[in-house]
Amino acid sequence: MSIPMFILNPILSPESRSIHDESATCLCVAEHRPPVLEFERHHVFPLYLGGDENGETVWVCPNAHANCHELIRLMLRFDHILTDHELQYMQPRPVSRYAAALAREGFRRWASTTSSGHYVLHTGDQDENDAKNGQ
Repeated sequence: MSIPMFILNPILSPESRSIHDESATCLCVAEHRPPVLEFERHHVFPLYLGGDENGETVWVCPNAHANCHELIRLMLRFDHILTDHELQYMQPRPVSRYAAALAREGFRRWASTTSSGHYVLHTGDQDENDAKNGQ
């Protein structure tokens, strides 16, 4: 499963290595105030989880980038994709839906490459998840 194109727009080519690009846009909010001076290139499948340096990347503002990686660390800690409800209680500050979507996709891509078998999509119904995991 991949992130819808409206979330990944603009997709950068692997040749684009600059941390700032005049055409870069972060979609975490309608308009950044104050304007973002430098954007950061985020690997949709993070490098530290086994993603490829030449893999799919997007421009994000520094806040969204930090939030993406913090959310991925939380998902790794709890071994499932966190719901919006869970994020509301786990994060000390609000996180954009865009950052959450990027984090979920990064976690999904990592989970598709792991053989641990522990990854579950948390639906909020613990009995159903326990049944899937044989608990």
